[in-house]
Amino acid sequence: MKFKVAKKISSILLIVMLLSCMSAALLKEVFSADNEEIILESNLEKYVNYKLSEEKQGTLVQYNVKARIKYQERYTPIKNTEVTINLSKIDGLFPEDVKVLAKSTKVTNGKEEGALADYSYSKETGVLTIKANNQNEEGKLIKEEQPSNEDRDEYVVICNYNTYSTEKEERNVSIHVSSKVMLLENNREITAVQYFENKVTEDVGTLISVISNIDEIYNGKIKSNVVNGTQYGTQYKEYNQIMISKQDAQDRIQYVENNNEEDKIKFNSTTISKKDVVNMLGEEGTLEILDKDNNVLTTINKDTEYDENGKFTYTYEKEINSIKIKTSDIKQEGTLNIEHTKEIKSDMLDLNKNKFGTMIEVAGLDVTKENVVDENTKETVEQEKENISFGIRGNKEAEIKNTQTKVNVELNQIEWTNEKQNEVEFTVSLDSSKIQYDLFKNPTIKIQLPNQVEKVVLGESQLLYANGLAIKNAETVKEKDGTISIIATLEGNQTSYDESNLGLVTTLKIPARVILNKDIENGAGNINIQYKNEYAKSEGNIEKTVKITAYGEKEYNQGTTQNVPNQGEPSQGLTDKIEEIGKEATVEATAQEVNGLKLTVEPQKANSIIKDGDVVYTG
Repeated sequence: MKFKVAKKISSILLIVMLLSCMSAALLKEVFSADNEEIILESNLEKYVNYKLSEEKQGTLVQYNVKARIKYQERYTPIKNTEVTINLSKIDGLFPEDVKVLAKSTKVTNGKEEGALADYSYSKETGVLTIKANNQNEEGKLIKEEQPSNEDRDEYVVICNYNTYSTEKEERNVSIHVSSKVMLLENNREITAVQYFENKVTEDVGTLISVISNIDEIYNGKIKSNVVNGTQYGTQYKEYNQIMISKQDAQDRIQYVENNNEEDKIKFNSTTISKKDVVNMLGEEGTLEILDKDNNVLTTINKDTEYDENGKFTYTYEKEINSIKIKTSDIKQEGTLNIEHTKEIKSDMLDLNKNKFGTMIEVAGLDVTKENVVDENTKETVEQEKENISFGIRGNKEAEIKNTQTKVNVELNQIEWTNEKQNEVEFTVSLDSSKIQYDLFKNPTIKIQLPNQVEKVVLGESQLLYANGLAIKNAETVKEKDGTISIIATLEGNQTSYDESNLGLVTTLKIPARVILNKDIENGAGNINIQYKNEYAKSEGNIEKTVKITAYGEKEYNQGTTQNVPNQGEPSQGLTDKIEEIGKEATVEATAQEVNGLKLTVEPQKANSIIKDGDVVYTG
């Protein structure tokens, strides 16, 4: 059957493309102990004033309500939680029916539900109560660990009103939310109350909605195909969440997805969760994946073999550019998560192509039965006929991002001194470990050292995880401004990314003995690193700073060169040593090195040098 959109289809850009109306929190009262505080959040996700037929009309309002606990110091395990919501009247009526889906109760008991919550509702008072428990049948805690800061108890609240308006009039759909948490410690209770104001005139969202997300896509492998002649396909994942907000608005659901670039992009696989199929379609429910010619490729049902995560992945045996997914009868409101792995084919070599589109159509199908005559048996048989009741259609656009050359330089020493020779190792990372980075071809790295540097002696450089590269040369050159630069030249061409997910990075290590000038001052030394990559015809610049500590003449005399004193100002220790040498000296001149200074002692009386045998003292 060809998929064509009936006149009732609302041609609304989907991919939630659903305008989410943020609620305004006007009133917040928190009654809690010093150690815990309940934080409440709420969004108005949908407001749909609909008329599908005379029998199917009304107003649907959908909220997302979240609760978490903020702990000041210590964590106290939870026994149970309770959220109470006072719903508003529309046209003098409370909702006729309310459904609550528990997306998560990770704060209470660590679970991700995706099914109907434990709740009760009174249409006479408009009061909804949602409960979650952290104790099993034996009274033991289901979860004792503290939830993370990202964890929430999250509920989708769907309200169905038996009222429909032909006019676009403002309606108040505000809610009053209160939360109560019972803690294990002495059955201590904490509470919070919050009012969320929502006033709407226009529809927000649709009865069926789709949220679509795509992994980031980079042209790294496309660039390799162009530069290196490789034949890489570029795989990426796409996630579509179909939200069915009203079970009886349709009998079945049909989902169609077409790649606009049919000759450039293909489906590799589709993954469906058993939990979604059972929750929305029931234990006997089925889901079919078809090609564009309505040939059934696979059927998912109770007999399907799921993996350890409760998921089934169908891998397409031939090239598929368009798919259709059809369900059996919808048994309850819920979400159907569809995960695709797609591939940009290896023959797509246009580096200027930076985006592409996908058309998605989701329709509610009404099923009728009619009697037809079988052409072979000539007997009258009953046959199902599917008609599109309503639907949404939209085009989503994915961006192909350009890869970037990623280089980083680190130093094992960032404090340099002229007191001694500085043993420095420059670690240069040429990162092509991920597809968002460029591969490398004949890269060069120039490290221009601070002007305080007098001399550099290079050690033997090393290249780790070369991935097709080799060291051609590493040398020092003197620049026109008198500074010294280290230039490392690599040769070779990388043709593959690290697919092991080990994060292996090509690393060049350059050991250097750095000697600073003697006549410098304390301060900072600026290092300028320039790099070039022939592969991407790119170049870049990195700035580093080192701390310079200067030891001038005074510092040398005071201790940097073994406490050698200034001439004419001998230290007491040196004077004592001279006297000691003098006492032991013969008439002949003697020499001795003291603290690095060569001392010559010549016996002298007045202005005359004493010779051996002279009288130096009488008394």
